[in-house]
Amino acid sequence: LAYEVGQMDYYPVPAGMEFTEVRLNDELLDLASNQYVEMREDGTYLFKMTGKDGEKLETTLVKDTVAPEMSVSVSKSTASIQYLSTDIDQIVLIKDGEQVSGFSGTSISEPGKYTLTVYDGAGNAASTSFNLKYQMNFYGILAIVLVILSIAGIGGFVVYTKKNTNVR
Repeated sequence: LAYEVGQMDYYPVPAGMEFTEVRLNDELLDLASNQYVEMREDGTYLFKMTGKDGEKLETTLVKDTVAPEMSVSVSKSTASIQYLSTDIDQIVLIKDGEQVSGFSGTSISEPGKYTLTVYDGAGNAASTSFNLKYQMNFYGILAIVLVILSIAGIGGFVVYTKKNTNVR
């Protein structure tokens, strides 16, 4: 059996059993007790136990107290996300107070206020917040204004020409 645990500090032996061997990342640990093992460090623990009637049990636990790592860089109107941990189990994106369902991407370009939280298999979480603002395209706005002014100018010229033209 293999389990991943978060903040667990010790592992008790199941009833009627005692520890016979414990390894942390394949290194044999000295047992202070045959009834429980202190799990001081993160890593993979292998527990070997023997029961009163000779039955044997072996289990593995992975202690993980380190939050997953990610990086979010915001440039103009785009956020680029880089997931730096390999044990990410769940990604939760909140936009303007509402959860975005099914998000697992690496880029966001819609304006809004965001909170991104990532969880690993042990339940550790890392979170960051960022804002993406509307970006005004100055040249696009200038082009629209120039087109409107041109249309108004042409319309004014036509009206002026009609008023000042005499037909004989």
